[in-house]
Amino acid sequence: MFKLFAETVNLGEKLDTGVQNLPRGEFQLQTILNTVYAIMGMVAVVTIIYNAVVYLTSQGEPGTTKKATQGILFSVIGLAIILLAALLTNFIFVTVGEAQK
Repeated sequence: MFKLFAETVNLGEKLDTGVQNLPRGEFQLQTILNTVYAIMGMVAVVTIIYNAVVYLTSQGEPGTTKKATQGILFSVIGLAIILLAALLTNFIFVTVGEAQK
């Protein structure tokens, strides 16, 4: 699970060389999915931070506070779904990869 986010940190270094790092030969679905999960995870974290700032600056207005609270809740649920999807797909790829050996 944490490997996915560790790979995201190194993503910037990989993107520096551009086209040279594109997968050659067989289609690497696992790499593409891990990158998509990492980007979605970062979006969810940014959304949580944004809604937390909105909550803190709402000055007790019930409508704004409710929207920010719901935004945080939905973002956390989305982040959990992203993590579960990443775990599930990585488990499937490892299991299928072991079966093919």
